[in-house]
Amino acid sequence: MKKKCLISMAVMILFSSFCFGGGIKIPTQVNPRGKYRGLIQVLPCPADRDRYGNYYDYGYWKGGRWCGEQGLAGYWVWLYPNWYVFKEKRGVGELGPLSSPAIGSLGQQGRVIRQWAIDARASSEYGHTSWSAKQATGSPDVTSCGDYKRAWAPKPNGSSPEWIMLTFRSPVYATKLRVHETYNAGFIYQVVLVDIEGNKHIVWRGRDNTPCPGWFELTIKRTPYLVKKVILKTQKPGWEEVDAVQLIGIR
Repeated sequence: MKKKCLISMAVMILFSSFCFGGGIKIPTQVNPRGKYRGLIQVLPCPADRDRYGNYYDYGYWKGGRWCGEQGLAGYWVWLYPNWYVFKEKRGVGELGPLSSPAIGSLGQQGRVIRQWAIDARASSEYGHTSWSAKQATGSPDVTSCGDYKRAWAPKPNGSSPEWIMLTFRSPVYATKLRVHETYNAGFIYQVVLVDIEGNKHIVWRGRDNTPCPGWFELTIKRTPYLVKKVILKTQKPGWEEVDAVQLIGIR
């Protein structure tokens, strides 16, 4: 006898009936080592691609409304265009070998994306338009070392630490960061990545020896989380200026 399937009306409109007990085939990329077991829900949500890319292992969520449906409590894994919700997580000793590549290992498989910041805000700005944080968005437009209004500059002249936060269009597993410094270069002392959940990750702190004009370039071991924003912490006597910031990563 065929097992009964409980299907919401919304899913019935979009998909044909299936049973979690044995009717649905889970893509290998969702659970390559059997990390989770007991599939209890498949929730279609194509719009989440803009936030999570093609793949994201979210982990445990207590459940709630999501994409017009009631999401169940469990371990959530995103593989475009669906969320797969599992009942349990296996212990480390129970995991099988990684017999096939996972989309989670996007460093070797994904598409490399190079993008300039699309939005920015800062601890202070020398002007509302000229030298504002917005001047650090987009591709470089300052070609020489000097005090140019097309770059961001803080209001104080180096008397206190400053920061500028850049936002990028596509979340990526970050592998490299490039910052175009165009005045009083050598002012970055810390780099923080912000993931799509808002968590902050310090990936570098140290001495910046960038010439003026020049590129501060930071190679990053591919992050296991999707990066949406970058925070640059700066301080140097005089007015530091940032012309453009590029984030490179895998999607």
